[in-house]
Amino acid sequence: MDTRRCTRVNFSAVATIHCKDQSIVGNLDNVSLKGLFIKTTQDIPFDQTLDVTVHYDSDASFNLRASAVRRTESGFGLKILGMDVQSFVLLRNEIADQCNDLDGVMRETLQVVSYIN
Repeated sequence: MDTRRCTRVNFSAVATIHCKDQSIVGNLDNVSLKGLFIKTTQDIPFDQTLDVTVHYDSDASFNLRASAVRRTESGFGLKILGMDVQSFVLLRNEIADQCNDLDGVMRETLQVVSYIN
């Protein structure tokens, strides 16, 4: 059973995850305003705040803080803990461009406004 509460869209991009003394590179598979799934064969720690940079264009990226909440054979589910305003706007616009429920995306925006800094 899928318990997700936010619109999730496919999103193909390279993601770099920074944690303590290592950087992990993976491929972003899908994203919502509350989380993302990154395909990687490397281990991501569950007990740390992760700094994630998503490089979605040759000269464009957004940054967020997240924590690992789920592991599968192909990668990790991350819960978004926070991001700056510019990164949030880029992410929200990408989700809105791909979905058919703009009112739903606006409701979701109001739910997550607390972690925008």
